[in-house]
This record gives sequence, structure tokens and C-alpha cells, in this order.
Amino acid sequence: MGHGFHSARRAEQHGSQLKMPWNDWQFWIVTLVALLGACAVVRPMLPSRGKSHACPGCPSASNPAKPRPAKLTIEGMPTPPSRGAGG
Repeated sequence: MGHGFHSARRAEQHGSQLKMPWNDWQFWIVTLVALLGACAVVRPMLPSRGKSHACPGCPSASNPAKPRPAKLTIEGMPTPPSRGAGG
């Protein structure tokens, strides 16, 4: 044993300095998880390198979607057919 909270408390009581647990595998797992979490938080805040086609709904997309006419009115009734040039 020798790792963990109780060994840290004993080290403080005996006046020795605490050191980083470089040889502890749990230290490296937690460090890796913390780094991945920091990357996940910071990455969306960084500017993108160019226009991405992976986000079609984003305002920065190169081809915005064309607006479509509504098929229903507010009352829930179908919209009347439009009177175009043919009719």
C-alpha cells in the first residue's frame, strides 16, 4: 500500500514534502482523462481552419438550405395551392 490519502496525511505529519506520484498508474489515467476533458472543453472555442461540410446547419456553411413553403397554416389547415403562371 503506501499510496492514497492516508499516506499523504502521514507524510504531512512527519514533515516531509509531498511529491508527484510519477510511478502510480492511477495518476497517469486521471491525468489522461483530465487532458481529454480539457481538450473537449477548449476545442469548440478555437476558430476553425476553414469551412466545414460536416455542419450543414451552421451559419458558416457554404451552401445554406433553401427555404421551403409551409404545408400547414397556424390553424392546422393545409395551405391553399398557389396560383402560378399556369392556371
